[in-house]
Amino acid sequence: MYSEKIMEHYKNPRNRGLMKDATIQVDATNPICGDCTTIQMKIGDGKIEDSKFESMGCAVSVAAASMMTEFLKGKSVEEAKKFTKEDLLRMMEAELTPVKQGCAAMSVEALERALKSYEEKTKDN
Repeated sequence: MYSEKIMEHYKNPRNRGLMKDATIQVDATNPICGDCTTIQMKIGDGKIEDSKFESMGCAVSVAAASMMTEFLKGKSVEEAKKFTKEDLLRMMEAELTPVKQGCAAMSVEALERALKSYEEKTKDN
């Protein structure tokens, strides 16, 4: 049912765990299925130095957060702002049902909120 890539990231998630010195942290919940994810990023000089997650959910939720946090490391905030749900779905290499697309989209929605929060936080400084 799921691609090999999804199952690999689910069984061996990258960047799982939380950091103590995150610049920004956002929690997200999928109201349809109850999956929840926390996304953290450490940002310095406009670049994402580190990105981590913690997730309680299905294989798609965990794999999506794993793939996205892996992709984000080293990217500028501007590059990260261009990352879309469609980009993540392409990375997952699978046709997902609309419900499972929502599980994947949860991470991207958290990213969007995190970046918006970061920009609001830094524009005052």
